[in-house]
Amino acid sequence: MENSRCPYCREGIKTEAILCRHCHSRLGAVGAHGRRRALSPETWWLPIPAVVFGLLSLFCSWSTAGVYLSWDEMAGLMVIPLFGIITGLSGALIQAKGRNTAIVGCAMSALGLIVAILLLID
Repeated sequence: MENSRCPYCREGIKTEAILCRHCHSRLGAVGAHGRRRALSPETWWLPIPAVVFGLLSLFCSWSTAGVYLSWDEMAGLMVIPLFGIITGLSGALIQAKGRNTAIVGCAMSALGLIVAILLLID
């Protein structure tokens, strides 16, 4: 009994289907209008940049230890961890997949920001 259509391949499927038998896509719940909605795929588009920014901020802070930096260079050094914190918090709040990775990236960026501030004080 084919009562609805797959939102991906438009082939007929059973209303209770969880997986399309034609294109093997995971299916969402049936909406108010009797149509299936497509599940949004979970990706790593926020957690991975958070980790990259975190590692980059730690590396930049570590490599500039003991080197005199002007105020504009120091401000530029603080931008990288701020981007890491923002993408890490966004990834932790928005996405279910990779939430722990986003939190780790956020923590590394925060640590990089603390080190950059300590370097600024010296």
